Formats: sequence, structure tokens, C-alpha cells
Amino acid sequence: MKKFFISSLALTLTLGLAAQSYTPAVKLEAGKQYTVTTITKSNMTQEAMGQTMEIPIDATNKATLTIKAASDKGYESTYITDRVQFAANMMGQDMNYDSDKKDDKDGPMGKTMNKLVGKETSFVVNGAGNIIKETIVKQTQEKSDEEGPDMMTGMMGIGMSEASTCPVFNLFVNNNELKIGDSFIDSSTVNDKDGSTKTSTTYILKEIKNGKSIFTLNGQVAISKKMEMQGMEMTTTTASKSTGDMIVDVATGLLVSKSIVTETTGNVDVQGMSIPITGKTTSIITVSAK
Repeated sequence: MKKFFISSLALTLTLGLAAQSYTPAVKLEAGKQYTVTTITKSNMTQEAMGQTMEIPIDATNKATLTIKAASDKGYESTYITDRVQFAANMMGQDMNYDSDKKDDKDGPMGKTMNKLVGKETSFVVNGAGNIIKETIVKQTQEKSDEEGPDMMTGMMGIGMSEASTCPVFNLFVNNNELKIGDSFIDSSTVNDKDGSTKTSTTYILKEIKNGKSIFTLNGQVAISKKMEMQGMEMTTTTASKSTGDMIVDVATGLLVSKSIVTETTGNVDVQGMSIPITGKTTSIITVSAK
């Protein structure tokens, strides 16, 4: 009995020590499917000519991640947006869209929003959980000159159904071992013809329990963008600060959930006027096996 007790104690201590670190890696099974749900709630405030206008926005994006095959080269996967729901109020006008409703698809918002749904992207994920850029294949689509900029989809925080929008992967900058209290910084700068976006987010491994690695995060985003709306050129400049948490499944290496609260301040410059804007956005991503 004493020998059994000592062995059990040694096993418990070993497991306890093993649970004090996490090395990013994915171990996926061919044929598995996952539902990826992104819920975004935002409230923007604009001030112009002594008047304050609030713009509440609610958006839900449901997608399916499918692991097609597994090999030494990685995991062949597809990602497709199944449903988009959007609700906002701008200048007293309600704007609603649900891709599951035919009337909404055929309505005025359909031209912009329909293209978010049903577009499949395929890619290969390596063992560290990162999408291999050279393997990305996006489904092409026609773009009408009448569509203009996708202002609403930008507010939603979702773009076209491409691999870069799949939040399940590309979680870590490398696959180095992380111990409790360790941190890493994920930063990027994107410059295009419309402006620039700079992001920097610090992740800290808070704890490991019940087969889950739990991280806290805080970050900053600086955006400067030009767009044209109703014949007017607009320049939007914003600075945002975010806090939240991220939970990763130790066994599979997949994201379980990610919750972020973002506070934004900035200005919209149009026709010689500078309009102050503020906003708060809560974004929650959950991943569940089908």
C-alpha cells in the first residue's frame, strides 16, 4: 500500500510539473469538422455640428472548418462561411441582414453582404498550427463597380471568406515552449493603397488546467484609411486598445475561445470637417466540434 501511495504521488507530481508549460502544436484528425462562431457587438459614437450620433452594430458570423486530410506535409483544410447576420442603426435607419432569409438576400444589402457567404477557401496547416500561405486557394468572385467599399463588413470585423480570416490558426508567432507567466508579442504592419494598419498584441500564459491553456492579452491597433462614400472621400484615423483572453485546447492545439473588448478613439475627416468618433467593441470567438 505504501509503495502504491508513493507511486501515485510521484505520478501526480509529474503531471503537475508537465502542466506548467505548453508548446504550440496542432494534432488534428482527418474528417473532423468544427463550427466557428464570431459574435461582434459594437457601439460607435460620432459628434458633428453639436450633434451626437450613436451607431449600434451587432454581427454574427458562423463558419465551418473541415480537416480534409492529414499527412507529413500538414493538414489539408477548408473554411467556409455558412451564415452572416447583421443589424445596425445609422442616422435613425435600421439596417438588417440575415443570409438565411431570401428577402434579405434579394434586398438592398444583399449585393454587399451575399458575397460573404458560401465562399470556400482551402489551405494547408503545418504542425505548429500556422497556415502555409503558398497553399491558400480562394474561390474567385465577380466584383461590380457599383458595390463600392465594404464599409459595413469592415465594421463587423469580418472580411471575405479567406484563410486569413479563419481565427482558429496562426495563434502563435513560433512554437517555442511557454511556461506559466511567459509572454510573446504578435505584431504586424499592413500598408495598401487605402492606408495602413498597425497591430501589436501581447499574450501572457496565465494558467493550464483541465486540458486548456489560458492566456490573457492586451493590444493596440492604429488605423489610417481612405475610402469613398457617396462621392465623398473620407479619411478615418483611429487608435484602439484591447484586453481579453484566449483559451487553447492542449490536445488538439485548436482555439477554444477568444474574447476581446476594444476601446477606440479617432476622427473621420471629410469635406474639411473633422468628426470625432469613439467606440467600444466586444468580440467573442468560439470553436466547437460538430
